[in-house]
Amino acid sequence: MGSIDPDDLVGYNFIKPYQGSNYRSEVVERLNELDNSKYKLRIGEEGGREEIITYNDLLSMIDQESEASDDGEKRWLFNEVKDHRLLPNKKWELLIQWDNGEETWEPLSVSVMRGEDPVSIARYGQENHLLNEPGWKRLKHFVKTNKRYVRYMRQARAQKKSSATHFKFGVQVPQSYAQAMALDKRNGNTLWADAIEKEFGQLHAYKTFEDMGVNKAAVPPDYKTVRVHLVFDVKYDLRRKARLVAGGHLTEDPDDAVYSGIASLRSIRMCLFLGEWNGLTTVVGDVGNA
Repeated sequence: MGSIDPDDLVGYNFIKPYQGSNYRSEVVERLNELDNSKYKLRIGEEGGREEIITYNDLLSMIDQESEASDDGEKRWLFNEVKDHRLLPNKKWELLIQWDNGEETWEPLSVSVMRGEDPVSIARYGQENHLLNEPGWKRLKHFVKTNKRYVRYMRQARAQKKSSATHFKFGVQVPQSYAQAMALDKRNGNTLWADAIEKEFGQLHAYKTFEDMGVNKAAVPPDYKTVRVHLVFDVKYDLRRKARLVAGGHLTEDPDDAVYSGIASLRSIRMCLFLGEWNGLTTVVGDVGNA
């Protein structure tokens, strides 16, 4: 694994075993150390347990995850509630199974507020006689009548995929500009804002657009409105990437091929190994912004 900018690790997420259970954990702060970079790690959600983890340990973890998944894609899409428990602090936790098969313990309050699937959580609470317990009462209205439950369930299914939290190489990928700014604020950095500024700077540098002003008389007769939006991504070394793209559904399909292939990390490493083994020189190049 190559070196990673120590500041880029803030916001990195992974699953960590803790006292026999799995929790989603997040790097929330970089600690200034003279000899070795260390980070504050939060196990579980807001208010969860905290540990200290080193830069090298994080690199090893990222390396393992990149080996397990070539594209680093992971989507936290709620599947079902498998179990529940009441902690000594009188707060409930749910054992959530995600659609990728992984299971983690999540606080009940966070799961409901984040909107994982409150309807299914309410039904689980009803089946286990929990809806009169503190923390569960707010879910009663979802299952008050069977008719209302069916309506809410249909709405939840329609919203399920769009509300899933997306991660790539352990970093949450925003689905909008507003979410990108919210992640920067939460992580105490400007990584997504910097990626957006870099993208806009390159668009200006390459003179991608011609500003025609707001004068309608200057609009060409064959003009067609094509809206643009930002798409976000994370590179394998955790650098954030923002791209301004046009809505392809608003234009005709191009005659030329527009697909850009991507090589997996495993393939690249194999090629580098074979080149080194045979005494070959490796030459690389990069297109800064296609």
